[in-house]
Amino acid sequence: MKKIDTNFVKNISNLSRLGLTDNEITLLINDLEKMLSYVSSLNNIDTEKSETFSHVLDVANIWREDATSSFSSPEKIIENAPEHYGNYIKVPKII
Repeated sequence: MKKIDTNFVKNISNLSRLGLTDNEITLLINDLEKMLSYVSSLNNIDTEKSETFSHVLDVANIWREDATSSFSSPEKIIENAPEHYGNYIKVPKII
């Protein structure tokens, strides 16, 4: 595992536009090394017998069948539109 040094933290803080003091940099180095040590310890866990899952809760999508229906009065939709031109609803230009 690569050791985190002062230059690395100063470079990251500069890119992040963080004005860190020397004391804050020292504390941050210690915290980052602890985090990386923990994450690297996860590599030692045997996951061969673990079941894969995508969500911690047993949930499933509830789908409904697509159903078509006709609308007998398109004029009611046009009446509710803030602006219209004939049978078309006017919308703001996007491009």
